[in-house]
Amino acid sequence: MGLVEVGLTAYAETYKGSTVLWYYRTGVATVSWKGKSFSVTLTADNSRDGKFYVDDSLFVKAFGVGDEKLVVYQDAVTKNVSIRANFCFSGDAANMVPKTKGLFYKTHFRQGVEEYWRGTFEGYSVSTYTGEHKNGIRVDIANAYGRSTLYPAVFRWSKDNVGSIKMTMGHSSINPYTVSWFRWAAAHEFGHVLGVDDAYNSKSSSGKGGIFDAIYNRVQQKDMDMVLRAWSTGRWQKWS
Repeated sequence: MGLVEVGLTAYAETYKGSTVLWYYRTGVATVSWKGKSFSVTLTADNSRDGKFYVDDSLFVKAFGVGDEKLVVYQDAVTKNVSIRANFCFSGDAANMVPKTKGLFYKTHFRQGVEEYWRGTFEGYSVSTYTGEHKNGIRVDIANAYGRSTLYPAVFRWSKDNVGSIKMTMGHSSINPYTVSWFRWAAAHEFGHVLGVDDAYNSKSSSGKGGIFDAIYNRVQQKDMDMVLRAWSTGRWQKWS
């Protein structure tokens, strides 16, 4: 289900301006943000050393993904990762519907990101949620064929400058994308937003479409480890 356990108080801090009120007599904690709230009761199952640990989906169900452009959170105790991304879509194809599926291209984009960038790895699990916000990551979906890419140039990437994405409806060698290919391409470009280079730029790349070349074809341990390294160091990660 992509559910991950995080520290209640620490994760609440990713929703800027939120508050946590503790009612010690009843063992209830209430988290509030922008007029919305939810409560959790302390039990033996969700507490350790006097601290609450809850599923991050409780926050998303109550508050949505928040106002931040991109949050990559790793819990200090559980080591689990929660990713929340807001997008702002433009382009003449964003609100078009592919012939094979009755959803907008922008919806398939979001679902591709959520589908591929979640999973369970050695030592931690990852959940990914997406939303739409006027200040979100810019995604232009063009009614055209060509190469999807991340702007600006990768050497300018930082946690505060993750760039914007240009998507097309198909590639020169795959005209047009099927819905599954479009979703994969969305997840691939989002990997760059997270700070990871193309695998085919590596000297280890076979250049024949292997696992190294098709990074994010199915997100793997090394992919996520590189994302976490990018966010802990603030530096773009290249394959070796």
